[in-house]
Amino acid sequence: MNTRRSILCLALLPLLGGGCTVHPAPNRSGAPVAVPAAFSASGSAEGSDLWWKEFRDPALDKLVEQALADNLGLRGAWARLRQASALARQAGSAHYPEIDVEAGVSRSRTEVAGATARAKTSAQAAPSSAPASTRTPAQA
Repeated sequence: MNTRRSILCLALLPLLGGGCTVHPAPNRSGAPVAVPAAFSASGSAEGSDLWWKEFRDPALDKLVEQALADNLGLRGAWARLRQASALARQAGSAHYPEIDVEAGVSRSRTEVAGATARAKTSAQAAPSSAPASTRTPAQA
């Protein structure tokens, strides 16, 4: 069993070592853009507003012109951001809990023949137990 492991390790060793080879560095003989003869190291010199024209690339010029034409400004960007945020909240609102409240009131009165008679009797007895200052002249 040890010999199998040894043979397997020896067979895999060249494969693992192949990933560690050193490749030569690419040849970078020249700068992609010509360096100007004079420039401001302090940054005090004014730069061109059309800085991308220095690259002399028609594809880049076309892309920048399209971006500047389609630019809606900062206020428009904020409006689109608020709109997207509202749409995201609306789409995710199904994940929030829902609250449902219902209320109702009902009143019913049931008259029973014997209860009405007792109520009148107790109502007649109540004023007589009240103090004299609360009695009406008819009750006194």
